[in-house]
Amino acid sequence: MDAETALLLGVPVVLSIAIGVQHFYDRFAPNGLYKRTEQRTRTIPAAIGAEVENSFRRIYAEQEIKLKAEADAMMAQASQADRSLQMTMTGALGNAAQLQNKTTRMMAEAMLGQWLPALRMVLPSVAEQLEENPELIFGILDNPYFKKHVEPRIRGYLGDNNTAQLTSGAGGWVG
Repeated sequence: MDAETALLLGVPVVLSIAIGVQHFYDRFAPNGLYKRTEQRTRTIPAAIGAEVENSFRRIYAEQEIKLKAEADAMMAQASQADRSLQMTMTGALGNAAQLQNKTTRMMAEAMLGQWLPALRMVLPSVAEQLEENPELIFGILDNPYFKKHVEPRIRGYLGDNNTAQLTSGAGGWVG
């Protein structure tokens, strides 16, 4: 056997041995590639869930601040008017607000009916918050992160034969 043949046969054998040693090191070493990948795979879903929950909380807080500012502006405007006019306006606004809240809550509960079990599987803490305050569904459904990452997972859980849609159309909610 000449040097060229020995080189052609020896290099692949040495490389195979090196690859085998590296593979077993990565598989069984305490800080090998396999262990690190497995550890990352376990922590990523929890981090994603926490981030989604935090973003929903931030959206809710922002909307609450906006609504408070609007309510304060309306109250300041009403305080400038006559006292009787203020009482009439407050009563009408209170009745309209109660009716609007009741209508919104009923719509949200109807929308949550079929999606809540799937949402419990994907994001249980968000599902609990929605059970307590169903009006949050409108903010969640319009959230781009929800549409891109969570809605496909819910659709997968419900199956392809489900014809209901989570998005809003021009004429109102479709579901």
